[in-house]
Amino acid sequence: MLARQTDNDHRRTFAVRADVLAGYGTALVVGMSLRLYGLRHQIVVDDEWHALHHLLRFGYGGILTQFSESGDSIPLTFFYRIMADTVGLSELGLRAPSFMAGLASLVLLPAFWPREVRHGERVLFAWLLALSPILIFFSRCARPYSITLLLSIVGVLAFYRWWRGNRRAWAGLFVGCAVLAPYFNLACAPGLVAPFLFATLDCVCRRDSERTLHQLIPLVCGVATGSLPLLIVLGLGPDPVFSKLLVEPIAQGTVRGAGEFLSGTIHLPVIVGVLACATLGGRRLWLRNRHLTVYLACFAVLQVGGVLLLRPVGLGYAIVLSRYCLPVLPVLLLFVALGARQLDELAQRSIDRTRRPLASAALIGGLLVCGPLPGVYYWPNNFTNHGSLQFDYDHGDYFEQFRPPTVPHFYERLRRHEPGTWRLVEAPWHFYWHSYTYYQRLHRQWVVIGFVDPRTDRVRGGELPRGHSGLRFENFVHVADHDAIAARDVDYVIFHRNVIAEMAIPFPSLPVPTQPWIDEYRTRFGPPAYEDEYLTVFALSPAAKEIRLRKGVHSLPGDTQLVREY
Repeated sequence: MLARQTDNDHRRTFAVRADVLAGYGTALVVGMSLRLYGLRHQIVVDDEWHALHHLLRFGYGGILTQFSESGDSIPLTFFYRIMADTVGLSELGLRAPSFMAGLASLVLLPAFWPREVRHGERVLFAWLLALSPILIFFSRCARPYSITLLLSIVGVLAFYRWWRGNRRAWAGLFVGCAVLAPYFNLACAPGLVAPFLFATLDCVCRRDSERTLHQLIPLVCGVATGSLPLLIVLGLGPDPVFSKLLVEPIAQGTVRGAGEFLSGTIHLPVIVGVLACATLGGRRLWLRNRHLTVYLACFAVLQVGGVLLLRPVGLGYAIVLSRYCLPVLPVLLLFVALGARQLDELAQRSIDRTRRPLASAALIGGLLVCGPLPGVYYWPNNFTNHGSLQFDYDHGDYFEQFRPPTVPHFYERLRRHEPGTWRLVEAPWHFYWHSYTYYQRLHRQWVVIGFVDPRTDRVRGGELPRGHSGLRFENFVHVADHDAIAARDVDYVIFHRNVIAEMAIPFPSLPVPTQPWIDEYRTRFGPPAYEDEYLTVFALSPAAKEIRLRKGVHSLPGDTQLVREY
């Protein structure tokens, strides 16, 4: 009888472990798929250009000692320089560090929590990580924020394991993470001070603490010594970073917008559900381990509070506040997972013969349906990282600022064809502001950016020098490089004669002349296939030349059927 009972227990344990592994594996596959989707075709936009501009301006010594006003990441830019000088730098290489850090977070973080977090809660936490829109974005973006999230949370949890009496290797891991993370982005520093503050309070308030204050001294010295070069670079550069602190006011809308980014939706009922689950989860962890709960709360409060008190430049924008507070997101998602699992257990006790995780399924379904993922990751989309799609999750709000006053009829004709039929070269562009994202959402064809600066050095911002052997970007091409255009199977080259007027660019911008290139293309390819007051379009492929395009500008003032459909 005892042997049969033991055998049944083993079977149940094996079944539970199989379910857990299946849940982990499915979440990992889904999360990795969302982060990989169309990644090769994404055009480098907006803040992703900070590192490229710095790389073109400085050598290795300048990268290590010159901290630019755009706040580029020293280790990332150094890595990009090595790639450019060896195997070549491409879109995938540019985003590889962020993607690998995002993937490592999916693999490591669910298993890294202390044993107070149970298997089912870890699985739901893995799903929340996999589907978090802001984590997907920063795992696909050539910026350091997915890296600092991983280093911060791993370092903080490593310190906790060491403080509770585990091996000294955990202390070494914390020191390594605490030193390295601010090199990628200084904004994560406040949260990495939290372990020292917590340990001090723990020694003062608890007589039975596993460690003593003098044991902190080697860790403090290690972090301070490792951070000294960064402090020297930040303080002695031509534009000290410390001059950019205490300058940005924080509005109520900024905090609300950051809450929407971190929760993954703009819909108030879903946000309330997320907060309710987080509250229940915090209470549940408190009942299991008050020590751990206070530690995680100390980390979250110090990170968010430190950023709000320091008020660096740009913090008035919700997306900036969100990315500086990103290291606390795993803590929030853990609390949400704990709370949702508690609701699952309540539902299972109150509803006979059900073992389905009803609350967890409702939470994930609500975040998917009410979140921004369907509005960003449509096919094809070469601009998933563009600010018009990522600056806020209300795609009827900020996105509409990129609506041009008129939409050329050429794009309306393109949308009558199957998505992904044609490949377009759009020239010129302003990397920080353009309507090409808006146009592509209408026509759903592939887009490549065309450079027009003829120089081989010191080109305009947002362009790369012609003939640079170390820069091998697939989604950029110079309009003079006809061999490269042919190799990319381009159907149409579109010259915008007055981008500033066409797209109503709101920032001071110099006009970019394209008429010399239009004349050169007329000589080489004959009359344009389409022309209006804004565009001159040349058909290059045989299939494109067979399409007859009607001339004229199709105006879309206000709310029209064409806009409502997309």
